[in-house]
Amino acid sequence: MVANGTGPQKAAWATILLLIGVFSVGRFVGLEKSPPGLYADEAVVTTEAIALLQTGFNSHHEHTLFTPMEAGGYASPTHLYPKAAWIALAGYSIPALRLYAGVEATLLLAGLFFLARSRLGPRAAVFVLLAGCLSPWIFQFSRIATDDPMLSLCGLVWGMYFFFRSTALADAIIAAVCFSVSVYGYASARVTLPFLVPLLLWVKQPDRKATFRYLAAFVVTGLVVCAPLILGALRGTLLSRYAVIGIFAPAHLQGTSFPAALGEFLYNVRLHLAPDYLFVSGDANLRHSTQFTGEFSWLDTFALLLGVALLGLATVRSGRLPVNRFIVLCAAGFVVGIFPSALTWEGVPHAIRGSECWVFVALLTGFILSQAEQRWRWALPAGALVSVTFAVGFLWHYFRVYPREARDEFQVTRLEAAEHGRATGDWQPLARLTRHDPPLAIRYYLIAYAGLTFDESSHLFAQLPPTLPRALPPNPDPVLGHHLN
Repeated sequence: MVANGTGPQKAAWATILLLIGVFSVGRFVGLEKSPPGLYADEAVVTTEAIALLQTGFNSHHEHTLFTPMEAGGYASPTHLYPKAAWIALAGYSIPALRLYAGVEATLLLAGLFFLARSRLGPRAAVFVLLAGCLSPWIFQFSRIATDDPMLSLCGLVWGMYFFFRSTALADAIIAAVCFSVSVYGYASARVTLPFLVPLLLWVKQPDRKATFRYLAAFVVTGLVVCAPLILGALRGTLLSRYAVIGIFAPAHLQGTSFPAALGEFLYNVRLHLAPDYLFVSGDANLRHSTQFTGEFSWLDTFALLLGVALLGLATVRSGRLPVNRFIVLCAAGFVVGIFPSALTWEGVPHAIRGSECWVFVALLTGFILSQAEQRWRWALPAGALVSVTFAVGFLWHYFRVYPREARDEFQVTRLEAAEHGRATGDWQPLARLTRHDPPLAIRYYLIAYAGLTFDESSHLFAQLPPTLPRALPPNPDPVLGHHLN
């Protein structure tokens, strides 16, 4: 691929491959530096995983598939149980916790590449991989130990890959399991997949007619694997978070009418399409976006402009809009991916709840670039130049500016107080700072920095003594290669 073409084309391909390598490695660099600190949500879910690892129970001393969280909602079992196994091997330092998200992102990007290669061809697959690597959304959440939008996207992409791969029953079953992982992983997929499955069938039909046996295997597998999730939703136990933040939840509808709530939903959709959100600064929450750019990378924006030009030229030439079923799926997937966030009133536009959008953006960007470079010789070098310019600016901002700007959002003072306690045995600064924090967040620091067990931390989080013995935890951290205290 790189060997073909003129000098500028060869240089452009080399640049693209270099950028893919830089971002593939760069997402694992400085995990304890940027984002700075450790936000309470990251600490809470980690402590739950530690509880599973050390006691065999969740923090409520229960055996349950869905673990209730202090802020409402439930921790996903597809995050919590694998995370417990991960920290048994990697430890529970901040780099180790965030490394887990980076591994998930690598699997996601691999899935994007294979899906694009099967549907769009090998050249487009490289562009899709580049777009995924440069995606501000994917890069941001590949470095945060949250539960678990990255795994949800990973399940979505691999589910589509196996769904389209053949009519074999094994692929139907694997696709259903992957989609099930997606809906367990993050609630947004539970909204988007019911819209996407009919489109998936529409795309699949012209290529290889889906047999009744294939569809039966797909549906039955999905229903069986998702049965606990479906039952929990029907009983209302898994809807506690939406009951608080949902615009169609009874509590919200009491103060408004259904038509007004529908108008609010459409207004929220529009907010997710606003230029500020997409192109300028992204989500206003610094935990969700660096503010260096919008949720689109500059390469995505460049591809969007090229796509408009290509669509116009194709329409003029043929007299009608061209229809590529897979590209229609991707465009619809981006719009449908907005719905989970638009169905809430808190923090809109919300990058995490709108997470399902960004795999479709990468696919669309890759497809458009592959079409443009076939039509215009300058498109490939121009795309490479845009990519390099964006990469330099984004990485400089991410590692030099963002850690300063996001200190408060990631509660750096708690980490500094824990490091002070580890060094001096004085835990009073941590006690003062965490007085109103979730108890499990405080207990993470007592476990990771004071060397306590989960059970020992339960007796001390409410009122920290002035000093604690600086005992080493039983095992060193395999990632950092030294003891956590």
